[in-house]
Amino acid sequence: MLKDGAGVIDFGYGRDSTGKLIGDFASNLLTDKDKERLAFYTPTPGGTGPILVAELFKNFFKINC
Repeated sequence: MLKDGAGVIDFGYGRDSTGKLIGDFASNLLTDKDKERLAFYTPTPGGTGPILVAELFKNFFKINC
């Protein structure tokens, strides 16, 4: 269900059955072919920080309000 050239910003997270921290997008479930189709991917943890999240909200409100 991934469009060629799509970008994925993953800022949610959870834990797998072993307690390891993983992103909601679950990059460990992606095949190598899926990963090649993405333009970019920000993994969780470590992919998004508070400045990126703030800028995403700023752009969202600028576009939609």
